[in-house]
Amino acid sequence: MRLGLRGLARATAGAAGTCLVAAVVGAAVMAVGSGAVATAVDGNDSWTVTVGPASRQLSPGTEATMSYDVRNAAPGALRLRGTTASIRPTSAGDGCPAEWFRINANTVPTDVDVAPGDAVHGSLVLRFDDAPGSQDECKNIDLQVVVTVT
Repeated sequence: MRLGLRGLARATAGAAGTCLVAAVVGAAVMAVGSGAVATAVDGNDSWTVTVGPASRQLSPGTEATMSYDVRNAAPGALRLRGTTASIRPTSAGDGCPAEWFRINANTVPTDVDVAPGDAVHGSLVLRFDDAPGSQDECKNIDLQVVVTVT
């Protein structure tokens, strides 16, 4: 399997709520991944999250990194408490379990004040575990990477 990501994912949410970015990326042996989409939980426009492309194609037993920025779109300073991230196949059948995909690391500064217009940079490490037997059922599936800002 390989994971590629073209384009950027972007979403906004209120300072009191959370910001959710869902980046849909394709996994395949030879194909380049699909574009990204975003979903906003709340439309108050206090945070903007941008997720960059995967660093490499993802295949069983490998990792890829994705950078992201959390930007304060509010007129005043906001406190970034942290982010959470998850990854899951969205179009896989029973032969490609979600447990094979995970976020191995999520690195971002936490409990920091972010001035209006400023951004905090984070990065994710995506992992596709190697499992015994065939993982061919994971060819050409979509994966959803979700970053939530708190």
